[in-house]
Amino acid sequence: MTASEVLEREFLAVRTKLIDIAAVLDRIGRANGRATDDPRLGKISQGLKLLADDDCDRTERLQMIFSLPYNENWRTK
Repeated sequence: MTASEVLEREFLAVRTKLIDIAAVLDRIGRANGRATDDPRLGKISQGLKLLADDDCDRTERLQMIFSLPYNENWRTK
């Protein structure tokens, strides 16, 4: 498929997901209290910035933002 064909096929789904994300961030912003120090909100912010990059490895880098660091002793915990 060409880039235009992929965009044609995926545009509405991507648009919907972005609107959903905006709605969640609006709800967080309007809610009582502050979440600015919450590391999860920081990860969301990092992820949104990453999506604006032109690199083609966005999926892997986004997954790494939300992943725990590898622990060699994971089997013993």
